[in-house]
Amino acid sequence: MGRSTHQSVNLQIMLLLRSKEHQAKEGHFVNRNAPFGYRKFGENKDRTIIVEKREADIIRFIYDSYLSDVPLNVIKQQAYELGFDRNGNTAVEEY
Repeated sequence: MGRSTHQSVNLQIMLLLRSKEHQAKEGHFVNRNAPFGYRKFGENKDRTIIVEKREADIIRFIYDSYLSDVPLNVIKQQAYELGFDRNGNTAVEEY
């Protein structure tokens, strides 16, 4: 890849990131998937996210348990039993 092509790609990435940042500052939802505990609502420029109560309750349980010094492996097991379905680096990790 030549230098000018590399600079062009970098410029395109920078403009995309600035566009997403601007949209987010305007209150628009810009990601493909909503975070656990939320659902996408609306279309195009009016798209936003709304709280999904059942999943939000699981997130509250995770935070409350953590703040109460419940061991992470116990939180993880109980969260999955409640319906938490994420894994990998976005999930509660066992230490």
